[in-house]
Amino acid sequence: MGTVPEPGIGSTPPPDAVRRQLQVLLASDTFVNSPRLSRFLTYVVEQTVEGNGGDLKEYRIGVDVFQRPETYDPKVDPVVRVDARQLRFKLAEYYESGGRQDPGRRAI
Repeated sequence: MGTVPEPGIGSTPPPDAVRRQLQVLLASDTFVNSPRLSRFLTYVVEQTVEGNGGDLKEYRIGVDVFQRPETYDPKVDPVVRVDARQLRFKLAEYYESGGRQDPGRRAI
C-alpha cells in the first residue's frame, strides 16, 4: 500500500484553491496595476484549471487575451512571448517579496 502525499506536495490542488490563490496574487501590489498581465495570468490559470492547459498556444492567447484578429501571426507579432516574459518577471517579483511565505506557491 502506498503512502498518501502531504497536501500540496505531489498532488494537484483543487480548482477552488487555485482560484483563491489567483485572486490573492491579482490583488497584490505586484499585480494590482498590471491589468494586461493579470488578464494573461487569469486566462492561463483558468484554461489549466478547466483541463485545457495542454491546448494553450501562442496564437490562441494572442486572440483571446490580447484581442488580436483571427489573422494574427505570432511570428510577426511577438506580444505573447514578450508578455509571457514580463509575467514570469512579475511572478518572480511577487514570490520574492510579499508572496515569499505564500502557501499557494505550488498552486500557480
